[in-house]
Amino acid sequence: MSTKKKYLQAAAGNAGGAVEYVEDVFSTYLYTGNGSTQTITNDINLADEGGMVWLKGRNHVADHGVWDTERGVTKAIFPNTTAIEQTRPASITGFNTNGFTLGSDTAYNASTELNASWTFRKAPKFFDVVTWTGDGNGDKTIAHNLGTTPGFIITKDLNDTWGWYSYHRSLGNTGYLRLSETNAASYSSTHLDWGVTDSSFTADSFLSRNISGNTYVAYLFAHNNGDGEFGENADQDIIKCGSYTGNGSSDGPEIDLGWEPQWLLVKRATNAANWLVFDTLRGWDTSATDYALLPDDASSELSGASVGGDFGEPIATGFKVRSTWTGLNGSGDTYIYIAIRRPHKPAETGSEVFDVDAYAGNSATRVIATGFPVDLSMFRIRNTGVGQTLVEDRLTGAGTRLFTDSTAAETSSTTTVTGYDLNTGVEIGSNGDLNSSGSNYVNWNFKRSPGFFDVVCTTGGSTPFTRSHNLGVAPEMIIAKARSSAFNWEVWHKDLSTGNGLHLNLIDAEDSSTVVGSVDPTDTTFDLTTTQSYISYLFASQAGISKVGSYTGDGNAQQLIDCGFTTGVRFVLIKRTDAIGYWQVYDSVRGITAGNDKTLYLDETWAEDEDDRIDPHASGFYVNAPTAANLNVSGATYIFLAIA
Repeated sequence: MSTKKKYLQAAAGNAGGAVEYVEDVFSTYLYTGNGSTQTITNDINLADEGGMVWLKGRNHVADHGVWDTERGVTKAIFPNTTAIEQTRPASITGFNTNGFTLGSDTAYNASTELNASWTFRKAPKFFDVVTWTGDGNGDKTIAHNLGTTPGFIITKDLNDTWGWYSYHRSLGNTGYLRLSETNAASYSSTHLDWGVTDSSFTADSFLSRNISGNTYVAYLFAHNNGDGEFGENADQDIIKCGSYTGNGSSDGPEIDLGWEPQWLLVKRATNAANWLVFDTLRGWDTSATDYALLPDDASSELSGASVGGDFGEPIATGFKVRSTWTGLNGSGDTYIYIAIRRPHKPAETGSEVFDVDAYAGNSATRVIATGFPVDLSMFRIRNTGVGQTLVEDRLTGAGTRLFTDSTAAETSSTTTVTGYDLNTGVEIGSNGDLNSSGSNYVNWNFKRSPGFFDVVCTTGGSTPFTRSHNLGVAPEMIIAKARSSAFNWEVWHKDLSTGNGLHLNLIDAEDSSTVVGSVDPTDTTFDLTTTQSYISYLFASQAGISKVGSYTGDGNAQQLIDCGFTTGVRFVLIKRTDAIGYWQVYDSVRGITAGNDKTLYLDETWAEDEDDRIDPHASGFYVNAPTAANLNVSGATYIFLAIA
């Protein structure tokens, strides 16, 4: 059943009875300024539903800017200052059904400058925007349409230079912070009562939120605590507001959200410190090159390296703090946070989650356009005698690489993948492994998506442990590699014998010498019987998009492998399991044809070779009569991963 049909048939939890996902109500979108007009297409319907856009320059000093549909286009306010509302005719000039339009304002669209945008759409149980005019009569009750008790509220006087007074559920109704300042939280049990309920809050006179004739805006963020109404069954949480206590250690607190976040706002509440915003597009991963933007500061991005190293990273069930910096993990300090779930809308077509490209190297930085944010990239040189298959992914960070034919631990390079901070592709550098002038390459890119593919990156412990994942279904194939030590690649597949596995870097038959799959995975967890740090890639069969399967060779001229597709395959990985067999890769760009097909081997460094080994079919593919490739030997068993 298509996602669109499910929208209409699912339980009526959200406004209008339609099922919604994170992608429908929130977007991080990165863009390069052009000095002119620019339309940002992030698929958020601001024109009809309303909402807020927050912009900040990444590599240059500029005020944070916030616009919303209640106040209208060109009306800007600035979180890092107490300044009044300004009319900036060249700032945001349009709220669209699929994003927003920018003018030439140099703070947010100067030519060649890098910028970040965060878009919040109004939706019950997620976000709301309200405005009011003060009447001077003490406290004023302000109605909202969040449909739940807010977890976080930001307010601003548009006519006066009062601060951005903010409520957070962890501080209670008598506490407040100021978004424009680094101050610790303040409290007043005598004079302050935010009066937060599921339908209103109080604009109090103590914080000057009700001065006669002044106008105000408030941004309200929900806190889902098992009552979210998002996702395929309209029962998933997508936003949480909470707190944690720092321990001052590089092995910092691990915060359980119940899902993996893509965006995080953090503030030290018990002492002065900057507000911090992290997102996975700009670089919030397991590397030491994380970047934060500071809502109270006009400065460019703050790198983890500048304050002592790794900030931390998102994990399958929440996020992990790794910094010893007091701004994020002071011993005994309390930190408040707002976290938003990573994208979780199921794909409807293979092109939404997989892309294959062939290109000629040019020894210069280039962008490979995929049409989606890339979570896993695999590269292979095609036309030389020696070449390794290079693997990089977003969670381990750009430039952190592994090789499928090797047991080696991960290494780093500044000239391989140079950026995952792209909305629709991946940026590569000049490295000879994937972009040497005069050589030809193939690149396979994957996007994480429920029911199709997930990536889990975890740090080992003193004992083996169960790993959580967000695939949404039980994995049918897992490919895993120790990151910091020299170990074989581990492969578990649903059609191998119980307790057996394979190794991606070896041609051996299946055996019991594996650390993955000793316990069958579930729709939320899988086991690795090791204490090592691992990166794991999880695949499942999704109707019309992917097929994880197996077959037995029949020795005939052709055997049809029916994957249930209607448009044929674009990618096939095959391995013989009962005897020696190579990990063979075929794709539609290099040719899955009725004639000869070009083959690469993940376990070898050989150049691409060519033979008539597989043929196309609308429902899947054919494997041909026995050849050197051994794809249809009578009685032999094979596993495969196919993508439409």
